[in-house]
Amino acid sequence: MAAARLKFNILHEANKHRFAAYAVEAGVDAVGYLEYALKDNVMDMYHTFVSPKMRGQGLAGQLCDVAFQYAQQQKHVVKPSCSYISDTYVPAHPEAKALCRL
Repeated sequence: MAAARLKFNILHEANKHRFAAYAVEAGVDAVGYLEYALKDNVMDMYHTFVSPKMRGQGLAGQLCDVAFQYAQQQKHVVKPSCSYISDTYVPAHPEAKALCRL
């Protein structure tokens, strides 16, 4: 029987320039995050991290989903500097690619 996937709350922590994921069942520490820099309407998504214990549950993709939705709502252009975002996420999501400046 497959293990149940955890549920995550993803918050935009604008003061830290990141989107952070918190496992509902795991407590208060962030278990993953996507960091970005914003300059002249360009949102440079430069780093994603998922705790080794939380990997394999699609969390990095969920972080990207939320970050790209935010970028679209704010009419930002995305610079996908993080290799996960540019090499894995964007090729699999045409709607995300449309927001990117590659």
